[in-house]
Amino acid sequence: MSRGMIVTSTNLGVLKTDIDSVVIKTMQRSIHLEAMIELAGRIASIGRLAGAEVVYGNEYPAWEPDFNSHVLKVCRQCHLELFGSEPEVKVIHAGLECGGDCR
Repeated sequence: MSRGMIVTSTNLGVLKTDIDSVVIKTMQRSIHLEAMIELAGRIASIGRLAGAEVVYGNEYPAWEPDFNSHVLKVCRQCHLELFGSEPEVKVIHAGLECGGDCR
């Protein structure tokens, strides 16, 4: 992994307040499943300390890059043949989180 790369993060997707309740939905992501589970547990612990009911829902899958994959080798070779140079291969920490309806 590249030094300084973000490995694990959380996203505040939804914050909904009502007269007698607050709903907070977060989504964790990581390249390591264990780190993602640990972060979700820490957030749940904070919620429980505040007296909240904690519910786990859909999970964003962890994804660890494989720099030795066959697909990457083929793509590198195609780039070299098309453009005459090796491609710059990077890992970025990104995803698509969509706020949902909190009924």
